[in-house]
Amino acid sequence: MANVIKLKSSVVAAKVPTTSDIAKAEAAVNHTDKKLYFRNPSTDEIWDLSTGGGSSAYLVQSAFASPYHYIGRAPVGTATNASGWAIARIEVASDGSTTTLHATGAWTNRASLSY
Repeated sequence: MANVIKLKSSVVAAKVPTTSDIAKAEAAVNHTDKKLYFRNPSTDEIWDLSTGGGSSAYLVQSAFASPYHYIGRAPVGTATNASGWAIARIEVASDGSTTTLHATGAWTNRASLSY
């Protein structure tokens, strides 16, 4: 009998797993975005493997600081204080509507970037 491997999954657009969502060396898939994520067991980073993995894999960071949710993406190996991060700032209004703005800069400076 064949073994069945089930991945954690989401159908919510732009949903990126966090380290509390997946264990070290575990994978997750977002069906809506057609993205595959992996948690690196050595560095604890969440990698976006959708681009083919290897040197083209991406490090994904996610953080919440009310009222904003930040999602950042940079090539694996990019320091969080390096300026090469593509960052989305998502604001959820009290009526449930969302506004998404984008900036490029250092992940560590995400709150002070111009969006």
